[in-house]
Amino acid sequence: MTSFAFILGVAPLVVASGAGASARKSIGITVFSGMIASTCLAVLFVPTFFVVVQRFENWLAARKVKAPAPQTVSPTPGAMH
Repeated sequence: MTSFAFILGVAPLVVASGAGASARKSIGITVFSGMIASTCLAVLFVPTFFVVVQRFENWLAARKVKAPAPQTVSPTPGAMH
């Protein structure tokens, strides 16, 4: 929602007219298109990245459970002097 509000906020720069309009249009078009591109990429890649990281954590946890416990050597009674 914040991204869309920002995109709509720079829309007047895209359609600027009058003195200095070319400078405002160039900034407006750059910001407008950049925000649209970054919003679309974020909508696609952030959930995908979350799923990848979650599966990796589950894989590590499963691998940790399957690992055998290290063997410890306990002294036999009577072996101590």
